[in-house]
Amino acid sequence: MELNGAAFSFETPDAWEIIPAEGMVAASAPPDYLGFRPTIVLRESRIDNPAPTTLASISQANLRAIPQEVAGAYVVNVEAIPDGDAGPGPRERRRIWALAPVKPPTDDLLGVIMIQDLMVAGNSIAELTLTLPVVTWRPDGSFERILDSLRPLEHGVLPQLTTQVPEAVLDQWATARDGVPREDVTVQGYLSPVLLGNTYELSPGALTELKSLSSAGFFGRRARNQLPREELRGAGFIDDNGSPTELGEVVLGMFNHGKHWVLENSGPEEDNRGMDGWSMEEATLLLIGPSPQEPVGGKIRLARCATDDLARVLLMWSGTQPGWRTSFSLPGIKIQKMLEHLVGQPLPQQLGGDAAAFADEPWQQFSFIDDSAKNGVVWITTPHRGSALCYQESHQDEVTIASFDDQPLWAYLSLTAATINFGEKNVL
Repeated sequence: MELNGAAFSFETPDAWEIIPAEGMVAASAPPDYLGFRPTIVLRESRIDNPAPTTLASISQANLRAIPQEVAGAYVVNVEAIPDGDAGPGPRERRRIWALAPVKPPTDDLLGVIMIQDLMVAGNSIAELTLTLPVVTWRPDGSFERILDSLRPLEHGVLPQLTTQVPEAVLDQWATARDGVPREDVTVQGYLSPVLLGNTYELSPGALTELKSLSSAGFFGRRARNQLPREELRGAGFIDDNGSPTELGEVVLGMFNHGKHWVLENSGPEEDNRGMDGWSMEEATLLLIGPSPQEPVGGKIRLARCATDDLARVLLMWSGTQPGWRTSFSLPGIKIQKMLEHLVGQPLPQQLGGDAAAFADEPWQQFSFIDDSAKNGVVWITTPHRGSALCYQESHQDEVTIASFDDQPLWAYLSLTAATINFGEKNVL
């Protein structure tokens, strides 16, 4: 089905339905997972004086706006997609990927992926946004083909809405490498994980007391220590007698029966931080400690999220930022040398190109692994050059660090979360 705006057109599967909307063109698919309907929305605007940097400026403005306009949204990937219909400036469009939590009609929690294409054609600007559940997305590009169908109308007219955006702050390295304007894609900065469900802050003592109630097979146990008991009672986990409430039983059930995993960051021992999780069915119980970007100490957040929303929480907590696509492999790095680089020592290898740009940045290493140590992802992230996979060589004291070529980090994390929880290796 072809849908037309003032200046642009795109296509959807025939089963999709048009949504009447003022000032935009929108359509939705039949109800999908948990009753959520994937949607596609085209917004158009005009710019009076387009320049080679216009696309970069619009993209950067949207990178700032997405987390502000959508509760909990977090940008995880930015791509330059070649497009001969685009211009002036580079013959390409932008594709921004963001993860976000929502509450679908069933009132469950759900993780969604928002994929937004931006295109400049003459004085007209298109913003085409596809939103669908994370579990519905497939790496074969079937949904991206809807976005790929975006094109200028042969006899279109200028949109009525005029856009004014500030000039982009460019990523000088990426701009020089690619020969076209490349905006700084890290402008969203660190954002504390947003969770739509109830969140409880507990002291370490109260958390220890709560976990002690989950001892398998020991029925009738009550909280005994007075201060943690008052804290747990105030949060609604135990009653006046110290016995678990209905809420407490739900939490204890996840402690007892959930698939346990940890997210940890490597580095100086005094800076080590972590997050624990117990995944059971479609939900995950989280114990969120201070992130590497937050002060040490304080209370621990206990919360629930959808398992398909877990990748977003992990990326936000770790502060992992998107970066322009790179292609490199650093094999045979001694683990000791990698650990030294985590605290600021340069790598001994002589490197060039993308590898040198990645190695010149400060590193942080994170591992998301279950108790069996058979399912997990280890990655290294940088402030401006994105992230890379880290995996062990046949030699136990060496690792390889390589760019993401097959699929992005968020997809690796989503697949790993599903594998830990359901044992499914082909979910994405």
